[in-house]
Amino acid sequence: MLNFLKSRFSLRGTVLSLFFVIALFLISVVGIQLFYFSKKISLEIVDLKLHGLTQNISNAIQNDENSNFDTINMLSLMNDKASNLDLYVNVLKSHPYIYGIYSGYEDGSFFQVINLNAHESLKSFYNAKEEDRWLKIEIQKNNKNKREIVLLDKDLNINSTKIEETNFVPKQRPWYKDALASTSPIKTDPYKFFTIDSMGFTYAKQFGNNNVIALDLLNNYFSHISTDHIQNSYINIYLFNQDGLVTSSLNNNLSIFNEFYKLIKNFDKFHEAQIIKLNDKKYIVQINKIKSDYEYSYIGIFSEYDKTINNYEDQSFSLIFIFGLTTLTIFPIIIIFSNMIIDPIYELVAQINKIKDRNYKGLVDIKASTLEVNLLSTAFSQMAKSIHKYQNYLEKIVEERTKELKKKNDELEKLSITDKLTNLYNRTKLDEVLNTEFNRSKRYDLNFSVIMLDIDFFKKVNDNFGHQVGDDVLIEVSRIVKSCIRITDTLGRWGGEEFLIICPNTDAKGAEILASNINQAVKIHKFSSYPNKLTVSLGVATYYNNLVKPEDIISKADKALYEAKNSGRDKVVVFNNNL
Repeated sequence: MLNFLKSRFSLRGTVLSLFFVIALFLISVVGIQLFYFSKKISLEIVDLKLHGLTQNISNAIQNDENSNFDTINMLSLMNDKASNLDLYVNVLKSHPYIYGIYSGYEDGSFFQVINLNAHESLKSFYNAKEEDRWLKIEIQKNNKNKREIVLLDKDLNINSTKIEETNFVPKQRPWYKDALASTSPIKTDPYKFFTIDSMGFTYAKQFGNNNVIALDLLNNYFSHISTDHIQNSYINIYLFNQDGLVTSSLNNNLSIFNEFYKLIKNFDKFHEAQIIKLNDKKYIVQINKIKSDYEYSYIGIFSEYDKTINNYEDQSFSLIFIFGLTTLTIFPIIIIFSNMIIDPIYELVAQINKIKDRNYKGLVDIKASTLEVNLLSTAFSQMAKSIHKYQNYLEKIVEERTKELKKKNDELEKLSITDKLTNLYNRTKLDEVLNTEFNRSKRYDLNFSVIMLDIDFFKKVNDNFGHQVGDDVLIEVSRIVKSCIRITDTLGRWGGEEFLIICPNTDAKGAEILASNINQAVKIHKFSSYPNKLTVSLGVATYYNNLVKPEDIISKADKALYEAKNSGRDKVVVFNNNL
């Protein structure tokens, strides 16, 4: 009878009995303490503190925005070209989080002053030196294609000046148009600045006769607001919108917020402080909407749970003690119940290893006090026979599938580097070859050249004859170019109607000859569906050892191509330092 009972004592009964004993001790002792008293009281206190903190920061943000609008209003009243520099510098000195101030005028002129200390990457972007403090950019109305860039020291003494080409038109900028469309100052949505790795805003206002004054504010201005209210390093504050775009944070660490946004899209329940686990650490999170018409829809406070609740350490120590005492109490019971389950399981593991080693004859039935283990033993015996029968068949199927998969992968690899229309290499493959040739030439001091080709007036082909004829032209041009190059050269479609040829071991003269041959070949070709003659422009650039990265030679070829297009098209231009 005893043996019968042992053989019928189920694994489920064993596991339930084990967890029942543990739950009886732990839930009754720990549950009330942890989930009612300590957690409830501490969360209520923290919730009140965070609500007050949120309100203080919200008010500070609103005050700061009002100050920024006052500044732009003041600038619009005081703006005068003759005194812009001193005025703008004085404002930038008193507002360190303003990145720059600038004016756009109806006559097309433009004046800007930038605080080079506003962001750490500004000086490197403008090639400024340590002693450079201010940057002045000016476009004159009678020379709108040129801009003057002046670097000044802290006393506004000029350190350097240069003139460069520009296509910047102030009146076409969104801030200019928005300001003209409004009778009051405007503020843009947050956007990514071009010159630095930062987000920010633009405040702008119309003045005079369709002129606009504007200032850019970096998003790190938020830190001077938050640090006035937050002294604890374990608390971070984020300003963000419904789409999860963080426009400002206290310590610029977005990993916690990004993890939170993956899990939570509805912020309403976080109006009251909630505990949530992020990146294996618990946080107390409270989120409030600070203003309905404010770009930053929400302000979120994330505080590390353990450090925030440090006022309740005595309760935590008590809980640890109770847990330890409870564990010691139930430890012998756990051992008794675990042996009933674990020992037979180890024997089953030994049988599984025999199946893994194909030792099917060495299998034996496992006898245990749990019914489920006995059933598993029988199932393993039957499984072993099935595995033995089908193993060779499955290995054969796997081998065939592996060959098919390799074939498909080879096809996919070819597709990934091939332009679908012209069957030439695409941008991905061209970048790979360019990197290889650049590194080889740099290491062994070899020559190589690139040729950038662009079809002249290709848009007219599409507009006048349709995109199908345009596609035919692209295909035929690719064939013409391919017939002109060497087998060692690499030809690919760079994008649109542009092609790139990479010529190893080729100096500038050789590349120029090749480009001229291609130009002539296209010019005399009679296209199948396009009735007119077609010409191409080509830019040539050659590697030399002071180039830093592969993109440099592409940039030079592109400049040469631009010169070819700009000087009449249907020609080859070789890059030189005068371009």
